[in-house]
Parts: sequence; structure tokens; C-alpha cells
Amino acid sequence: MRAVNVTGIFLAAGNSKRMGESKLPLPIGESTVGSASLLKALSSHVDSVLVVVQEQDCLDWMTEAVKAQADKFQIIRCKEAFLGQSYSIKAGIRQAKRHQADGAVIMLGDQPFLQVEIINDLVDTFKANLERHLDMQYIAASYEDILRPPILFRSTLFKSLLSIQGDQGARSILRAIQHQGDRIQYQDWKSFYDIDTKDDYQWAKKLAEKH
Repeated sequence: MRAVNVTGIFLAAGNSKRMGESKLPLPIGESTVGSASLLKALSSHVDSVLVVVQEQDCLDWMTEAVKAQADKFQIIRCKEAFLGQSYSIKAGIRQAKRHQADGAVIMLGDQPFLQVEIINDLVDTFKANLERHLDMQYIAASYEDILRPPILFRSTLFKSLLSIQGDQGARSILRAIQHQGDRIQYQDWKSFYDIDTKDDYQWAKKLAEKH
């Protein structure tokens, strides 16, 4: 019996419309927003990470700490990324299928405070459920009873994820199957803080200085 394969899909191809500039290269602490977020994925229990970027991304947001782990991730250039998040998700899912992944954890490129333990919880719970033959279609993180990224999707949902359109996120799939998965509650709001605006970024820089 082959080992369970869980792939990470790291979404780094957003248009940053509300920010007004690409958020990934912005410095935060001793890193950048994009690299600080990606390092969490690379340090987790996922077997590999697919980094979905825009077609022309020069990857200037990647620090040396990320580049040193180049064997752990693959760059996926998404030509249609500018059309909405669904295209980035589908680009990642298509590659995850080629990797014969049993599950995929969808993560955001602008969550620099996400705890590695949260990703690990999702992966470990998913694998434990498979071993017990539990039919769980997803494992999601939850804060204040609201599902938040990262979310792990079983491969049985890949077909549904490939059908989403425009700027529709993966959570739209969960509305129809909300009772067919598992959610893990967390109390640390910082892990789910994502940077969308300049005010968000200024606040995140102050938070990073305290840690």
C-alpha cells in the first residue's frame, strides 16, 4: 500500500487590487510577506508544495531562505490568474492530480503569521481518517466557527474544484458538503490574518516587530 500523498497548493498569483501593488515582496520582519507565508508551507507535513504564480512573476519576493528549499516546491505559472482566484486553484489542482495526490491543502500567499502546526493538524487528521476508513471529504481550519484557509480537500473533490469560475474561492465547494468533512477550531486569530490593504500591511509590520 503506497503512502498517502498530500500536496500543498500555495496561491501566490493574486492581483492585489486592494493593496495597489504586489503584496508578496513587501518586507515583514526579516522576510517578505510571500516568503514568510511560503516558509510555513515548506516547514509543514505536506509532501510537496505547488506555488501558483502569475505568468510574468519574476519571483523577486522569494528570499534566500526559500530558494534554499527549492527541491521542496514547484512553480506553476498560471496564464489566467488575472481572471480570478479560481484559475489559480485549478492550475494547482491539475498539477496535484498529475502528482496523484490523495489530498491538497490550499493555502494563501498573504498569511505570514499562520502557524505551521495548523497545516500539520490538517494533514495528520486527514491521514488518520483515511487509515480509519472515515469518509471525510475535507479538513478545514476554523476560527470563531468560520472556516478559514488553509483547507485540505480530498482528491474526490478535485473534479468539483476544477469547475469553479471567476474569483470564486474553494470554500464555495464546502457549502454543498458542509456535513461531509471535519473542522478543527483554533483560538489564535493571528494565524488567519491576511494582508489585503496598506492598513493591513502596516498593522502586520507592527505585529511582526513584537515577535
